[in-house]
Amino acid sequence: ERAYMNGKIGMVFGVFDGLHAGHQQFLKAAASKTEKLIVVVTRDDVSYNRKGFKPQRGELERVKALKAFDPSFTVVLGDLHDDDWHVVDEYDPERIFLGYDQGEIGEALRKMGIPYTFLDAYRATEFKSSIINAPREGS
Repeated sequence: ERAYMNGKIGMVFGVFDGLHAGHQQFLKAAASKTEKLIVVVTRDDVSYNRKGFKPQRGELERVKALKAFDPSFTVVLGDLHDDDWHVVDEYDPERIFLGYDQGEIGEALRKMGIPYTFLDAYRATEFKSSIINAPREGS
């Protein structure tokens, strides 16, 4: 049974480009702390503007993979611009759960007075999209 210690509606943000074990552990940890988890998938253009490259998998493919991973999640596309928070206003979560590497989002949420919690990393040096998706020598 879940220990609903952080409210009925929780939210997470991510690109989720290739749903690896780190993502899966993060999602399970967030889901265990709330009755309903809203998973906000970063749009391709926002990811490009933030990181300088588009995800290997398109936004709709990433949404589909998350829904297949856990049909209980409400999976939605994020805002069209990096500094918009319409999705937060729309779903009004009691708490937002962040990955260990989402400090910039945490700072923005702090400034807006929105409650958030950082979740522990799961084997961060092994399960991180930038490492998993990095070009390999000779490929």
